[in-house]
Order: sequence, then structure tokens, then C-alpha cells
Amino acid sequence: MELYTLGTSHGNHTPGRFATSSLLVGEKYGYMIDAGEPASAQVFRLGIPYETIRAVFITHMHDDHTSGLTALTKAILKYPHEDVHTDIYFPDESAIVPFRNWQAAVHITDPAHVLSYHTATAEGIVYENEEIKARAIPTLHMDDGVYPSFAYLIETADKRILFTGDLTPDLRDFPKVEGHIDVCVCEATHYKPVLALPLFEKMDFGKLIFNHLHELYIGNGEDAFLENYKSLPYPVFVSHDLEAFRL
Repeated sequence: MELYTLGTSHGNHTPGRFATSSLLVGEKYGYMIDAGEPASAQVFRLGIPYETIRAVFITHMHDDHTSGLTALTKAILKYPHEDVHTDIYFPDESAIVPFRNWQAAVHITDPAHVLSYHTATAEGIVYENEEIKARAIPTLHMDDGVYPSFAYLIETADKRILFTGDLTPDLRDFPKVEGHIDVCVCEATHYKPVLALPLFEKMDFGKLIFNHLHELYIGNGEDAFLENYKSLPYPVFVSHDLEAFRL
């Protein structure tokens, strides 16, 4: 399985980074976690067929995690393939109707046999097929839990990949997952690195990859950011747009 970090910026684009989106690609299918603009264009640049994307998991409804979703659904719908279906998981049920209304407003026809819309309403398995199992884990990022937000644990036959989504400044909502995590993809904007270090020291990670980078940690700031975590007993990376990680 491969992980592609399609967009790695925080709430704003930077000259070298687009909004947050990641893509897991397995033996047969792809699975997107967040769809910040321009997620579909990044998939195209990688040469990955849209019809392979079988599920999209939105961690929360901020625009830097959702702004590319309309273009992605258009790309999937424009070139439909027989027996191909994509499931999209929103964190908030109230988002589905406005999203589909916007699709209608920009003249995107949305046949049910190609796309389905769901809501992750509580902790638990939301999606499962022959390749992966996806578990939603509630977080408190959206106004301290007033609005729903989720981390996602993606499990394959031999790997466990945790996507934290955005978190609270004190990290009290960091997803609690028992056992070894092969890869943790963690946001790096809403908390101070010095606060996170004791937490990461306790984690059983095989690899820690930071995305959703604060602008302080971009460019010349990357080395200084990574310096905070040099004591960790596992490899730590700052991801870049269109970077590939073999899992």
C-alpha cells in the first residue's frame, strides 16, 4: 500500500503547498482522507484513475479539508465505469444536503449508482471491503466538539494507519488507539511541538508523518520543527505535496 500526501498546507495555500488531502492506494483501490483543493488535480497528476477511489473520508467540515470535493465528484462522475461506486463520508449529516444542492447548482448530475453519501455519527467502523476497514474516532477540533470531527484508523490485513485530522491546542482529543500503529499521519498546526513530544514518546508508532503544516514549519522552518522530535525512537517526516510513502 502507498500513501500519497496530495496537499499538506494548513488553512491557507502556500507557494509550495495546497490544502490538506491524502490518498491511500492499495492493491486494487484508492481511499481519500480529506479533499482540500485541488485534490482531484493532484490525483490526475499522479496518474491514478479516478474510478479506483472507492471511499472518501472527511475529518471535519472546514473548507481546507472539503474545498476540492465537488471537483473530485465531478471527475468520478464524468468518466463512470461499470460496477464502480464511491462512498463519501461526511462528519456532519447536515452537510450532505447543502453539498448536493451545490452540485446541482453547478450542473453536476449525481446518479446514486455511482456515488453514495454517509455520515460518521459516532466511533466505530464506517466502511469495510476486501482491502480495508475504516474506523471513525471522534475528536474535538470543531469548537470543542460542538460540531462533529473525526480521526480515522485505516486497517488492512497487515497495516494500521492513523489519520488524526485536526486537533485541539492541548491535544486532549488525540485519538486513543490500542496497539501498534504502523503509520500516524498527524496534523501540525493547532498545537505547539513541545506539548506534543511527551505524547508521542508514549506512542507505539512505526512511523510519524506530519501534514497540515503551519507556515512556521514550511521551507526553512522544517529542520527546526523536526528538531523537536529527534529523540523519538521511530522515524519522523514532514510531508510535501505529491510525496509518496511506501507502507
